[in-house]
Amino acid sequence: MKLRNKIMILAASILLSLAAFSLIAGPSIDMVKMGKKAGYEMIVNYLANAEPTSLAH
Repeated sequence: MKLRNKIMILAASILLSLAAFSLIAGPSIDMVKMGKKAGYEMIVNYLANAEPTSLAH
């Protein structure tokens, strides 16, 4: 196999891997943001339902 063919195969595989990574990483970032928002909402709901405590005894 010629060096030129090897370089072309390497370049094609690098481009495909970058494209696949961007397709995978895009939706996962959105899921992380949604999970963070849901976590904040759970904390707010817990604090809203918790009984108030006094710091002075």
